[in-house]
Amino acid sequence: MEMRRLLLDEVAAIIAGTLSGAKYGLKIRLPHATVMTFLFAKQLTFREKSKTIAKLTAEHATNLAAFVFIYKRSPPGLPELPQHSFLAGAVGGYIVWGRYSSVNYQMILYLASRILVGSIKLAREKGVKPFSWSGASFGNTYPLAAAGIWGTVLYLFEQHPNVLHPSLRRSMDEIYRCTLGRPSG
Repeated sequence: MEMRRLLLDEVAAIIAGTLSGAKYGLKIRLPHATVMTFLFAKQLTFREKSKTIAKLTAEHATNLAAFVFIYKRSPPGLPELPQHSFLAGAVGGYIVWGRYSSVNYQMILYLASRILVGSIKLAREKGVKPFSWSGASFGNTYPLAAAGIWGTVLYLFEQHPNVLHPSLRRSMDEIYRCTLGRPSG
């Protein structure tokens, strides 16, 4: 009876997680897709905009749901060790997020920036130098990070624009290639 209860709890967790993934994808992508589509897809009809918004929202919601389903199911029957979460995430990442699309690419970039910051915080907690130095506080390092990031993106934009993602390059063209009284481009 105990084994059956554990199995039912596991199935319930998989279903709940899958539904939560879909709901969260809908909650996040619908407003984002709506704003971005109406701002940047002016050439589309209202019907085409609606279809685009629905497609992007459905992709985000179904991808999150599918990823949660895979993650919650793997690795089946193994004790939970730290490497199991990495392996389950890697399998789900490859299967669900490994196909290029604008939605998947945004997710990868979003996660990459958050992982970088989280890894630096973890290194600080673990006493890894230089991250654990007393002067390496958020308040002291944030201005340096901002300077480095903005310096790098402007260098790439001016010297090697072909390496930047097209949407970033278009945004930067609009901002930095304009002249008074005339549109950029």
